[in-house]
Amino acid sequence: MTSYAGAPAKEPAHKVLPLNSRILSGMERRTVAAHPWHDLEIGPQAPAIFNCVIEIGKGSKVKYELDKKSGLIKVDRILYSSVVYPHNYGFIPRTLCEDEDPIDVLVIMQEPVLPGCFLRARAIGLMPMIDQGEKDDKIIAVCADDPEYRDFKDIKELPPHRLAEIRRFFEDYKKNENKSVAVDEFLGHEAAIAAIGHSMDLYASYIVESLRQSHAPVPNKTISRTESSKMMCGSSLRHRLRSERKSLLKEEVQEEPIAGQISDSSLQSTATEVQNGSS
Repeated sequence: MTSYAGAPAKEPAHKVLPLNSRILSGMERRTVAAHPWHDLEIGPQAPAIFNCVIEIGKGSKVKYELDKKSGLIKVDRILYSSVVYPHNYGFIPRTLCEDEDPIDVLVIMQEPVLPGCFLRARAIGLMPMIDQGEKDDKIIAVCADDPEYRDFKDIKELPPHRLAEIRRFFEDYKKNENKSVAVDEFLGHEAAIAAIGHSMDLYASYIVESLRQSHAPVPNKTISRTESSKMMCGSSLRHRLRSERKSLLKEEVQEEPIAGQISDSSLQSTATEVQNGSS
């Protein structure tokens, strides 16, 4: 390249890199991150085999947990006792328990996995647990894609020492925080499947209630903490519910032109779709 005077032109001091179209498109529009609790499907074979999100890897002393508002995995604390998690630990998406959290699961497999990843697991048992006076049961599962454990069907197939390790961990891991935990006798896979199914039903009811509250006027009264929690929802799920609600309203106007009302059958149908993992 030459200048008008015939002398060679100087190269720019800093080369300007071409703009990445993907970055530009991301800057031009607002994106909504997926929420692992609400947006990850539980799987077509649930409650027997299900997707679960791992919060804490096997061998970790760090207590990670889901931040329900953002959907990110946060550091809750470092365990006070000289113990580590005996197996990968996390939760099952699109489930809800009485403590307003998704149901917990301990996944037995050969290797630790990273916090925030998800995997397929098979329910083999239930560990009934009381944490500071509140019910906090844990599903015991095996990784459905681990060749060493995938054929396990019931907790009775595990070595007794493995169950003793799990029990002792949960009995001891909060002792130095002066918090009491009581673990009852382990139950088999049928109890685990029933517990997961119950938590799926609670989550479906939560979706129905969210739809009702998002459509109906909020009553002029103080909303309890439980009611407020039921109204809480991941932003991407809120967007989907809004679309579903508009679709329900459109269908209802064609069938029954009643303003400001969604039929229970339509709501239940939507809840069933969410429970079964359809988007």
